[in-house]
Amino acid sequence: MATSDKDFRVKNGLVVQGTTATVNGNNVLTDASSLNDFADVDTAGVAGGAPLVFNQSSLKWIPGTGLVSITVGDTKPTNPNAKDLFFNTLNGGLYIFYIDTDTSQWVQIGTSGPSGIVTVSSPLVNSGTATAAVLSINESLLSIANTQVTGLGTASTKDVPATGNATTSQVVDGNDTRLSDARTPTTHVHSASDITSGILSAAQGGNGNALGSGMVPIIPASVAVPNGSASVSASGVVTFTNASEINLNSCFTSSYSSYKVFINLDSVGASSYLYLRLRGSGTNYTAGYYGCSLYARSSGTTGAWASRDAGANIIISQMGSSYTDGRVNTVMDIVNPVPAAKPTAINTQGFAQDATSVMGIVGHYSHFTNSSDGISFGTDASNIYMNGTIRVYGYR
Repeated sequence: MATSDKDFRVKNGLVVQGTTATVNGNNVLTDASSLNDFADVDTAGVAGGAPLVFNQSSLKWIPGTGLVSITVGDTKPTNPNAKDLFFNTLNGGLYIFYIDTDTSQWVQIGTSGPSGIVTVSSPLVNSGTATAAVLSINESLLSIANTQVTGLGTASTKDVPATGNATTSQVVDGNDTRLSDARTPTTHVHSASDITSGILSAAQGGNGNALGSGMVPIIPASVAVPNGSASVSASGVVTFTNASEINLNSCFTSSYSSYKVFINLDSVGASSYLYLRLRGSGTNYTAGYYGCSLYARSSGTTGAWASRDAGANIIISQMGSSYTDGRVNTVMDIVNPVPAAKPTAINTQGFAQDATSVMGIVGHYSHFTNSSDGISFGTDASNIYMNGTIRVYGYR
């Protein structure tokens, strides 16, 4: 058959009859039922799903041993081959399986996580005892908004000082020198019941001795008058105007065994005696409770003793018409007013003076075994009014 060196084009298909068609000495027609029917394919020993690679030396397609496998997941693959790759979806790390002379392990390639925030410096061991990975965090690349993590508190946005004391915008570290600095407190106010120890100076209302060894101002819970008016200051001074009787409630407690009372009368409406009664739960103890021994001495006259038992009150001073210029003063000690099992001792000293005479009264009184928490002062009649002040102090 004659040959011709010309190109030709097949437009709608080429039909070749026969069993061979030779191009450049190669038969291009193959009736193959499997890959093994191809002369340039060797599938011996190949596993299902395994790739074929072209061997340049034998010019054949052979099983793809030594190929790199890439696994993506949160668990490293089992039975890996050298150069296999594993992308860990938990930390974003990429690992290569490396085999040296006597060991094999997964080794991280570069950094892991977005922008290299987290770095794993220890390998993941494929077999044997696993080595804990060491994570390093690049703080300069880490940024978490407060809204993304709950329960951080206000300190989460503050820095800790690298050295020294914290500034106003930093969190105080444990070695901040101010944590152990004996700093002087700023001026502030406490109620008397808050102070249970220490020393009060005279300027603070004390006497320079340890608390409890001197007199402490007592603030009555309330003051009642049947007429006129009365008030209690923050320091416990009771001031009364046009009152015929002044009742101090809840001024005696078990905190103190003894009390000292100062009475200063600025003026009295008429001649009268100043008397005392003890109180319990807002009620005066009146009939049959008081006994006394009384010594009175006026200027220019001799003194005389008088006594009384089971009286309705205790006379502690005389307020005559000649003493209405305001110089009427009395001080007394009241011992054990609270314990019901003990009688209460009351010692008084009264003093009244006008332009021409002086009256002094010293009384020693003991009284019933009722428990008392208050005290009452009054005149002989409800129409005789007094103006002045009363101060109560507790001591032990």
